[in-house]
Order: sequence, then C-alpha cells, then structure tokens
Amino acid sequence: MLRNSSSAAGAASQLLKMMYGYRSYKIRASARSILYLLACAVIFLLWTLCGLYAPYVYTRTGSDVLLAESPYCGFALPQVSDSTNGGDTFNMFQKRDIDLVSSADAYVQQCYNESSATSAQCSTFPKQSLQYRKTVVGCPFGANNDLCVTVNSSTIQLDTGLLDSNFDFGINARESETLKYRQVATCSPLLAGSAGLVAIVNTTGTDLAASYPPGEVLYEYMFGPTTVGNYTYVHTQYERLYEQNYEITTLQYFPGVDLDEQEWAPNSTLYAAQDADVTISFLAANEIKYYYPVYDPLFSAGLDDNDTIIVPDGAKNETFYTSHHLVDVVGCIEQYQICITEGVCTPLVPLQVIQNATVALLKANNAENIGRIATLGRLSITSGSTGIGNPVLRRGIAVMLAPRSLNGVTQTARLPQNQWELEVENWFSIALAKMQSYMLSYAAGPEDPIFRPFVSGPVAAARNSACANQRVRNMEGNVNFNLSALIVLAVGGFVLIFIGLCFEPIVAWISKLNSSLRKRWAQYVSDGMYQIQRSSLEAQGVRNWKHEKDSLPTSSQLVEQAEPFEASSHESVAFVSK
Repeated sequence: MLRNSSSAAGAASQLLKMMYGYRSYKIRASARSILYLLACAVIFLLWTLCGLYAPYVYTRTGSDVLLAESPYCGFALPQVSDSTNGGDTFNMFQKRDIDLVSSADAYVQQCYNESSATSAQCSTFPKQSLQYRKTVVGCPFGANNDLCVTVNSSTIQLDTGLLDSNFDFGINARESETLKYRQVATCSPLLAGSAGLVAIVNTTGTDLAASYPPGEVLYEYMFGPTTVGNYTYVHTQYERLYEQNYEITTLQYFPGVDLDEQEWAPNSTLYAAQDADVTISFLAANEIKYYYPVYDPLFSAGLDDNDTIIVPDGAKNETFYTSHHLVDVVGCIEQYQICITEGVCTPLVPLQVIQNATVALLKANNAENIGRIATLGRLSITSGSTGIGNPVLRRGIAVMLAPRSLNGVTQTARLPQNQWELEVENWFSIALAKMQSYMLSYAAGPEDPIFRPFVSGPVAAARNSACANQRVRNMEGNVNFNLSALIVLAVGGFVLIFIGLCFEPIVAWISKLNSSLRKRWAQYVSDGMYQIQRSSLEAQGVRNWKHEKDSLPTSSQLVEQAEPFEASSHESVAFVSK
C-alpha cells in the first residue's frame, strides 16, 4: 500500500479505508496499521508546513523601491573657470542641459496626460507628473499693471501648490525631515507696440548701414538694457521677408544676482519690483503663412487686409494669412516658496532668495535637521535650471507646439485663441519634468561617465539623508526573495527527501534483528518492481540471478539467451475460485 501510493496523504487515506473495512474482524487491523498511519500523517504535515513557507520565498515588491546608494551621488556642475575660459567643459554642460530639456519635452508629451497612465515609459519618476493649477489673475506688468494684452486673453497663473519632497519627489524621509516646495509662474502676452517700447531705426546713413542691406529698418524693443545695447531685442524687416520659420528669443532676469553677471535687466516700464524672476520671450512668425486667421495674441494673423495674401492657383485663388505683428511678446514672472508644514512657509520669493529664506525659517521654528538641509540643497540647485523660461531658452522653437504642425512655411493647423496659454503651460510642464529628472539623477549620479569627475556630493554627515533614500517606482516584474523562508524550505525539503531515501535501508537493517520481521521484509521486497520483473524474466527462461532477496536482483543473461521455461523447476501459484 505504501509503495503504490503517490503521496503520504494518499497512503494515509488508503490505511484509513482499510482500517474501517476490517473494523469488525478480530485481527487488530487498526492496531497494526496505526504506526504506518502516524508516519504518513507526520510526513504529510511536514510537507504541508514546507508548503506554507513557499509564498514567503518570493514576493512582488511594492509600487515603490529605494535606489541603491551611488558612489556618484550629487550634482555634476561645471566650475567657474570652465565658463569664464569658454572651454569645452562649459559647452559640454550646455549640451547636456539641452539634452535634458529634450528628454523632458518627450516625457511631457507622453506622460503628462491622463491617457498615458499605464505606459511603462511613464514609470521613470516617483510620481508620473507634477500637477499644477491654472487661474486667471491680475496683470503684473507695466508701471500701472497695464502692459498685458486683454483682447482675447487674460493673465494666467500656473501654481504647483505644495509639492511634498517625499510623496512628489521620492526623497524618502520621516515627516519631520520633509519639506514642501511650491513654484508659481504668472504669464501674459505684452503690448509690445505701446508707445516708448519700440524704437524704429532706419540704418540708411548711419554707422549701422554697413552691417545691413540697403534701407534696412530695425525695430528695437525697449524692455530693459542688455549687454549689447540699451534695447532688449531687435528685429529687422529683412528677417520678416526672408526668414522661413518661427524665431523665438528668450531672456531671463534673476534678482539677487549681480547685474554684470546677467544678460538683461528689466526696466521699470516692464517690471520694477525685485520680488520675482522675470522671463521675456520675443516671437517672430516671419514668412510663416496660415490657412486660417489666428486670434491668439501671440500668433495673431489675418486680422486685417494687410495680413492677407491671395495666391492664384489655377482656376481659383487661394488665401493665406500672415502675422499681424512683426514681433509678439510674452512675459512671465516666477516665484518660489518652501514650507516646513502647511502654514509655516517662506513668502513667495525669487530663486536666489529661497535658500536663505528657508534656512531662516527652519531656525526660527527650531525645525533644522540634517534631512531637511540636504533636501533644501537639492531643491535649491535643481530650481536654478528648471524655471519656466529654461526650456525655450535652451531649445527655442523646438519646445513650441505650433511649429509642430508646420508644412514648410505653412501653418496647416487651425491655432486656437488660447494657443499662447498652451505654449506657456507646455514650457512649465517641461520645466517640472526636468526638475523630476534632476531630483532623481542627484541620487543615481550621472549616467554619462564623462560627467562623474564633476560631481559635487553632499557633506559626509548628510550623505545618508541625501543619497540613500531616493524612492522610485518599481518596474513590473521585480521580486524580492526572503532568504529565511528559502532556507527553511530548502532544508525542510532536503530532510524529508533524505528520510524517504533512507527509509527502506533502515527498515531492511532492522528486519535482520527478528525472524518475523525478516519474513515480512522478504514479502515487502518480493512485491517490489524489480522483483516482479525478475519473476517475469524467469518465466522467459532467464537464469543466473544474483541478489535474489534484495530489492534489485540482477542477471548477466540476456533474454535472447534464455532457455525454454521448465515448469517443473519452479514453484507454481494456483488461483482458486469459489
């Protein structure tokens, strides 16, 4: 019965069935079988116990995991000498920043919308996207807050709200070591053609004549001086007629940075306060032609007859529309805020002020600790290159949405009335995605080995808080192995298998101690597979058997060499039916 059962549970079942069937006989079937039943039950329970450990051997990881600490933890930053000397190193970092904007742009187009929630490529960061709220606010530009376009447009504010360093950026820490970060951008198209804001210069008869085509007219926009002149931006009639694509030029101003280190400073006509970073972008459509009139203030086209071009096309004429303005302008101010908890925050301040303001806030509230200082350092450095103007400053029209529907010099798509808002929101989203990338790369270190020598890591005391606690979303398919459960399962299984292998040899040895046991063992062996095979081969005349009483008898004689069966030389078994 034991031999013909596939498992201990099966053998126990058969034993119980036999004990029940012979319960009325006086042959003590139960007493004789109880030992075997207990052995089967013990083996079954032991295998079941091993089975209970199986689910603990491996489990799928949660939705988030911690990155292993990188020896290159920190930001790769060029040294001051690299920029002042104009060397290859500075250019290398500029290209890297451009590449980061390109990657962030691609990520935004794919992952900053609800339809991409299940995309595997959108699992790069602890949170798929950093959300913001858009509201309509008052105009911040102009001496009397009157420089914003109000026709078909309103000033908008993009506000991230309080982004948690733990939940949104994945800096795994206790509540007492976290910070909350907020970024607010307020933007509007500007009245670029207002009196005093554009100087028209005819180059004929001036020192500029040699640098331009004859009769060239310059349009100088006066929103504050730059390092090249007392104007902010200049555009020419020549570019309007011959440049076959959009052009966008962006300038940024950071209060708190020395003026001689900046390319531009806004004048009081644009923005006199020093409480926000200022970004201004000049967009020229040049030779771009539109199939449809555009009523958006940044892309305005076809607003009067002067913007209309009729082109003969066989039997009919085709109408195109051109830009209404030589140049359109959009301005943004940007402010930052960091909170210890809700209600305990710095004021909204420029980028250069936020770090010192946060340190003062922490000290004033006795909330300063190494975890928060490490997080503040990451946020401060990251924010320096993730303002709303950074994407367009680095990649120009490549991060704009309207040029993506150009066919040559023709704008094939019908641009909506709020196209400028879509553009600005796209820049803001790219800046946020770039910030996500920067925060993660701080802990992981630069992917490109060429930047690793430039890594500036945290001080030793802050290394654990800054480098060993970056949380990322787990990619599908990763599992964790429980070494303790694996050892228990392996050892337990090995012991049970070993007992099974040793069972017959032990019983065979014990049977030699008693004649009754020897007889029972002989009967057990005779029912074995190889003994049954021996009986079959003997019936075919195979002789010369060795180890006839063992579980594995052997013979050197082949079946083909066997003599015919002689019934008289063997015992016979008779089956009697009643």
